[in-house]
Amino acid sequence: MKRIIAAMTLIAAAGSAIAAEAVKDLPVAVLAMTSTGPRTVEVQGVLTNTSGKKLSNVVVTVPLYDAGDVRVGQAMAVSMNLRAGEKWAFAAPGAGPAAGSIAKTGVPEVLAISE
Repeated sequence: MKRIIAAMTLIAAAGSAIAAEAVKDLPVAVLAMTSTGPRTVEVQGVLTNTSGKKLSNVVVTVPLYDAGDVRVGQAMAVSMNLRAGEKWAFAAPGAGPAAGSIAKTGVPEVLAISE
């Protein structure tokens, strides 16, 4: 009986994983970058769920660059259960290797999974 329950649990989990899918090309606007300490920043922006589906998990990663265009870090924010059409105002903390090393942000990258 325990084996049957274990097998049914695995089948249900596999079905859930198959139903989930990655969502691409969600619009993200980076609005501002604020210094929060000698090596840290907060990147504020807005992501819009244009997928037409509820997103169970969303991760926004924003690369951080120094004045010479060398990538020195990243800022990241995570959200869950973003409804179709919903906008998410995020605040992504980030850090660089040295005081004053972060000069600008790069193009945000989004990883989103729909239900």
